Amino acid sequence: MFRFLSSVILFHISALLFAQQDSIRSVVAGEVKIRKIRPLPVAEWLSDENNFTLVSGRKSSVIRLDHRFTDLTSAQSRQLFAKVAGITVWENDGSGIQTSVASRGLSPNRSWEFNVRQDGADISSDPFGYPEAYFTPPSEALDRIEIVRGAASLSYGPQFGGVINYCIKKARLGSPLKFSSTQTLASFGTFNSFQSFSGSAGRWFWTAWLHHRNAEGWRKNSRYFTRSGYFSLAYAFHPDLTLELNTTLFNMLSQQPGGLSDADFNVRPAESGRNRNWLSTPWNMASLTLQHQVNDSWKYEIKLFGNLSERNSVGFVRSIIIPDTINLVSGNFNPRQVDQDEYKNIGLEIRNMNSWKMAGNIQVLTTGLRVFSGHTLRKQMGTGSISSDFDLGLLSGPAKHLQYQTRNLAFFAEQLLRFGGGFTLTPGARLEWIDNRSSGQFGPKAEEQLPDQSKIRMLLLPGITASWKLAPALELYANYSKAFRPVTFAELTPSASTETVDPELTDSRGYNAESGLRGQISAFRYDVNLFLLSYKNRIGLMNNVRTNIGNSLSRGLEGLLEFEPLRLISKGETKPPSVSVFVSGAIMRAEYSAWKDKSPGKDFSGKKVEYAPDLTLRSGLQFLYRAFSFSAIWSHQSSVYSDALNTEMPSANAQLGRIPAWSVIDLSTTFAFWSGCQLKIGVNNLLDTRYATRRAGGYPGPGLLPGLARNFYGSFSVNF
Repeated sequence: MFRFLSSVILFHISALLFAQQDSIRSVVAGEVKIRKIRPLPVAEWLSDENNFTLVSGRKSSVIRLDHRFTDLTSAQSRQLFAKVAGITVWENDGSGIQTSVASRGLSPNRSWEFNVRQDGADISSDPFGYPEAYFTPPSEALDRIEIVRGAASLSYGPQFGGVINYCIKKARLGSPLKFSSTQTLASFGTFNSFQSFSGSAGRWFWTAWLHHRNAEGWRKNSRYFTRSGYFSLAYAFHPDLTLELNTTLFNMLSQQPGGLSDADFNVRPAESGRNRNWLSTPWNMASLTLQHQVNDSWKYEIKLFGNLSERNSVGFVRSIIIPDTINLVSGNFNPRQVDQDEYKNIGLEIRNMNSWKMAGNIQVLTTGLRVFSGHTLRKQMGTGSISSDFDLGLLSGPAKHLQYQTRNLAFFAEQLLRFGGGFTLTPGARLEWIDNRSSGQFGPKAEEQLPDQSKIRMLLLPGITASWKLAPALELYANYSKAFRPVTFAELTPSASTETVDPELTDSRGYNAESGLRGQISAFRYDVNLFLLSYKNRIGLMNNVRTNIGNSLSRGLEGLLEFEPLRLISKGETKPPSVSVFVSGAIMRAEYSAWKDKSPGKDFSGKKVEYAPDLTLRSGLQFLYRAFSFSAIWSHQSSVYSDALNTEMPSANAQLGRIPAWSVIDLSTTFAFWSGCQLKIGVNNLLDTRYATRRAGGYPGPGLLPGLARNFYGSFSVNF
């Protein structure tokens, strides 16, 4: 296998040496279609060529992080993604520690239907084995967030949702020395502190930051503590050849208050029935990146990255109808359950972009190679202590002791064909080789020994995009691409001795298709599209057998409209006020189109997909004049079901039932004074709305999980 991988790598690198060299320089990374510098952050999308990938004909979004208009302290996803049409959110806690977002009827669970990255490197535990993203970089450290929907599968991976790439704010060659500090106090005992330092000297340039946040929390038993650090050091051999090393360290300890029954949620939403549940996620990542612009027509990137992280939890995880009380026989609390994961991942990605002139137009070819190896050690159902603090000590076990390994080799190629008249086609394909291996013990009994097993797939994912620029600021786009979701580690092994795994369990497959219109007319910017997402062989539990339960189909309309009215009347003023009004949302129908179990009462065809709202809508107002800015955002999400049966009335344990629609208003004001100083005051959930976004069957519940109550914050920033 090693010889095979080495041969592929050498072949790919040697292919770079024959790149053509007779055309203009490729578009620089991160360039967007809206080129004018504006005082307000506006709706943007990526250029045809972004970094070392092609984005032509795809639906994309760029979120510029701006301290004036967003609460970066708690990093509320509904605010960060307000201008990204159709994004649904889960709010598991009030800290913003973990981002759980999705679109088009997919599950928001820690964004696991997206390929989540930081500066192009994987963040999640294992993209093909356990794709949950337990870490999100602090918003204060970000320059922007790039999102490409389903057709991103060709160049980033086969995930149904597409890619989310968190781009860290960094120094460049020749950057002056900069220091910034932001201190924030907020409701519920919240303290947030962020410091960054960056600069350059000669051929060296660097960026470093430290972040800390802690709070008592709105609900009882919801304390949390986080700290993270980042350091990037780069060297420019010459302006077109740089080598960068960066590392990210993160540690989080969070008390889990558990879920509530619907009755308790309606009367006492801040209460908690669990005071001994804890979660900790030490997360350590590093990457080494070489970027080389060889000449006007050829550039490449080589990125080596790794992840050494953990997920640790201890608690009483029974249903909420079983109270965590003193055992009358022993006179103590019952022992808690301890679950621990260890992740060790390493990967290499090579991306190459070549351009040349043909028939008077610039043609672009991009190719890439990915090699990845991940190892997960999972120890679960250990008998823990009877104490109440964070203690991973074991009295016995763990009952589950499993080892998982993922090996992945992928190659992709896409060709941007320009035909003149603004029309382009981009055909492409991605070849994936995936090997998932598992072994160990999934229960305390001898017969619960998991035999060594390996599941190997080789699949080809084709796709094509089209773009027609009818005018400099008017574009029609469309695309189609295949998608794929392998059986995950958790699905390969039974969660209890009473549960079995279907020996014919297969991976989920499907496709994304979309077509839209975007552009700008005077002070209006817009991006409106239709989409279709087919998800075949969805995996779930049926009669205590984990199997492929059926197919689903999501279809709908997504749209974003932004208007700056004062641009029409303030041309003569040197520093006019700026006003932006936007509406972003999606109308969707996501339902099961086929169901595997045809027994009476078991056909769910026509039922709505879990956590897939018919309507997601956000609108906002942003105002800026000289040193003062103001922002108001209204977020709405229609009701959803928590199970495929579409159970209407809540169950006694609150794990099943409809979750009502909700609407929330967030306000923020900023005052800039002196040189580089800024004061921000805001309120989230202005009307103190009682709402919930999720029902949990296990972590972090089980039960109904309330959203955060009304909370205030104030921050002071200095930059010099």
